[in-house]
Amino acid sequence: MKLLKHLSVNALALTIFISANALVAMGPPTDSATIAQNYKPEIMFDQQAVLSNQTYSTIFTREQQGIADQTESDTLDKALEDEFFRQQKLLFWKPLKEKIVSTVLPFTMGLSIWGMAGSIWMCAEEKLITIPAPATMAAFIVAGSGFLATLVTSIPLVLNLPTIIKLAQSVIKGKSDYPLLKYELAYVRKKRFLDLQNQSSNAQQSKSAPYFEEMFSLAHQQPEHLPKIILMLESLLSIPVKSKSLKLDVTKNDWLDLYDKQTQRVIMRTCMNHVDSFNSQRGINDRPREFLSLFSPPGTGKTQLVRTMAKIMDLPIVTVCLANCSAEKLFGTESQPGLLLEKLGQLSHRNGILFLDELDRAVHDQNLLSMLLPFLEPNEKRFYSPYLQQYIDVSHLLIVVAGNASLEEAALQSRFHALKTTNLTIENRSKFISLIMNDYLNVKVSHKVSLLIDDALKAQWQQSIMQYIEQQPYISFRDAQAKLDTLIADWRISQAGKEGAKA
Repeated sequence: MKLLKHLSVNALALTIFISANALVAMGPPTDSATIAQNYKPEIMFDQQAVLSNQTYSTIFTREQQGIADQTESDTLDKALEDEFFRQQKLLFWKPLKEKIVSTVLPFTMGLSIWGMAGSIWMCAEEKLITIPAPATMAAFIVAGSGFLATLVTSIPLVLNLPTIIKLAQSVIKGKSDYPLLKYELAYVRKKRFLDLQNQSSNAQQSKSAPYFEEMFSLAHQQPEHLPKIILMLESLLSIPVKSKSLKLDVTKNDWLDLYDKQTQRVIMRTCMNHVDSFNSQRGINDRPREFLSLFSPPGTGKTQLVRTMAKIMDLPIVTVCLANCSAEKLFGTESQPGLLLEKLGQLSHRNGILFLDELDRAVHDQNLLSMLLPFLEPNEKRFYSPYLQQYIDVSHLLIVVAGNASLEEAALQSRFHALKTTNLTIENRSKFISLIMNDYLNVKVSHKVSLLIDDALKAQWQQSIMQYIEQQPYISFRDAQAKLDTLIADWRISQAGKEGAKA
């Protein structure tokens, strides 16, 4: 009975010792410092195991075609996130094993020798067991050696116990909370598309995925770079990587009816070509890009035509005004992302419309022109971002350029792929006035105020606008809108006067 008591006391002492140290060392889940020591981005971001699965490979193919629904994409994203956390667990399991072998096992061995030999010696001393005197002395010496070994090995165990616990938490949970985690997961969800873009371009020069994986590693190892790297990651991760399945909705082409048949054909042909270019399985536009150039006097509807194209294809559109724009402002620097990168980040889908307005004013800046020429090359499908230090794929975009005067620069003229329309003229004047009244009036006045404007007053305003634009050298949206602004202002003054008279 006393022997069992001695053994129980030793076991209890062992349990109390380890538990006390564990409570002292207990901390939050794995922190950035622990992650930085074991961070291997080439392993953590490896997606081959998931994308080689037939089910997930099929979903990815459908994504490239722009026909995958949100549920399919969410399923693939979840699988890639799970793989990321699985790789993270494996990365932490290796150093955990090393820590256990180097600290826990020596301590446990010394404690066991101390406990077992000490119990034998104490039992012999209290005559609970009968053993020869030399054996008793040997048990005493072994117990003393075990005690010393326990003391010596307890020091590295206590020092490493916080790390061991944190590594064990990461292995068990597979998820940890640290500043870069949300960006890593966002990168995991986009990496498959970034890799695809690298394959479609010059892979030796384009290094988007590896570069940013190196940035993740740098941010973990040198936290002082974290704010700058986060800004870069936000710029990269804001760029859309998924295409939208395109269909033409001709019911939204009301504004096209204002123009001559040739202009209508050019606009619709541009839309159809953009839709056709995304029928390829990879979702990358392998044919030369087509540009639509719109050059005509101010206010003749260039911007409205581009918006109409966006409505017909149900696509997002971003506008970059090139007036007073330098090369650095447009393409960015090592410290600034640039207007082009910022605008691309505002698109919801990668096959949207990029509208470069007032291109004719940019040709006077030779530095900007030298940067624009390669970007507007039909066979060029990317541009280099000094801020992100990588090439950005733009093969999927429909690029429309516009200006108030025709281009005289031969190098620019040659870059537009057979899609030009110049000298926009509005032929259907009555419909033009009707659209101005319906669309612009709703923007200028509130719904409550619009109820006070009866049909007779609207007809009077339409007649006034028609007479005004007939006196102008060409029909202009801006002139018509300016005339309507004047009519609304005069009417407001008249209404205020009537209310004052009543008071």
